[in-house]
Amino acid sequence: MFERKIDTYKNYFWDFIASLDDNAVKKIYYSLDILKTQKRISKKFVEHLREGIYELKAEYESNIYRVFFCFDEGNIVILFTGFQKKTTKTPKIEIEKAILLKKNIMQQSNNYLTSVDDEMDKLYGKVGTPEREQFRREAYSYYMGQILQDARKSEKVTIKELAGRVGVDKSYISKIEKGIIEPGIAMFYRIATELGLSIELNRQIT
Repeated sequence: MFERKIDTYKNYFWDFIASLDDNAVKKIYYSLDILKTQKRISKKFVEHLREGIYELKAEYESNIYRVFFCFDEGNIVILFTGFQKKTTKTPKIEIEKAILLKKNIMQQSNNYLTSVDDEMDKLYGKVGTPEREQFRREAYSYYMGQILQDARKSEKVTIKELAGRVGVDKSYISKIEKGIIEPGIAMFYRIATELGLSIELNRQIT
């Protein structure tokens, strides 16, 4: 199974995580686990900024939590994190800080890196355990819910309108967008189609 390794530089990430409530922390770890296991990720979650600096975003209660990272031989190094209310624009000063930290990493040894994977194992179980599989199901539900919510807002469709189109109660759509429940394949396809999303089913040839 495809898995990226995740490390973090110095204490920027840990100090930030310690300042948040448990629900916000879990949303960040959901996003990190998607980044860890998926080769292709929606721009809703990950975007290349410049000079090898990427931004991972996790939303919770109208707040956007940002994780700036770079790649090192295919694995992930978290540089630092930030938090903003209700805005999708990334401040230039934060991008400049991330670029500087990346340069510092290139000049220093790995002694300044600590494992995020180890912390996730402690919190949510080691990879392959029932606890971790449950966490990953929750993470994927959160991921897909956020993509559907983003598409709905882009199409300027209300939850009530979308629910009417696919024949369900609006609370059902709200729960899907929040990652509380996971729709079946047929319902997911109906919702995605109504929002103009395309779904590709490809078989890997070995």
